[in-house]
Amino acid sequence: SGLLVIAGTGSVAVGYKQQWSKIGGWGPILGDKGSGYDLAVGLYRELTNTIDTNQPLNEWQQAFLDWLNVSCAEDAIRMFYQSERKEIAKAAQFIGEHQEQFSYCRSVLIQAGKELSHLINRWGAQNWQLQQPLPCAFNGSVIEKNPLVQETIMKYSHYVLQTTKDYP
Repeated sequence: SGLLVIAGTGSVAVGYKQQWSKIGGWGPILGDKGSGYDLAVGLYRELTNTIDTNQPLNEWQQAFLDWLNVSCAEDAIRMFYQSERKEIAKAAQFIGEHQEQFSYCRSVLIQAGKELSHLINRWGAQNWQLQQPLPCAFNGSVIEKNPLVQETIMKYSHYVLQTTKDYP
């Protein structure tokens, strides 16, 4: 019995307690909060907001354009619409790589951890006793490559998580 939380291109929590059940995993349009795709879309949305308000790019936005190797925000948006979902999700790497440099990136990772803890809490409410430690494994690049996401999950989980590297 226990839970596996996956956050890569998409996100889902899959658990077992007498039977298998899942929370999330509804895809990029209806769900996948805290996933790499969700994080990346947020970057591009911020760019569109800057374009729409006719504001100059801030430091992290300029760094993001440099990271993408494009010269302007409009080129980044064009690239977004010409890319597949997995390719778009790779932009989440920028957030992880720049979390120490830009508070925006750090706040995005914290929000991702909160979103993923919601999956745990929803699954737990249906399947687990609050006072019982919950065996939990993490998988996927968003969780595995970002200790801040893991720390935030632990902080906002209603359950004491016994993390493990082993999962079914």
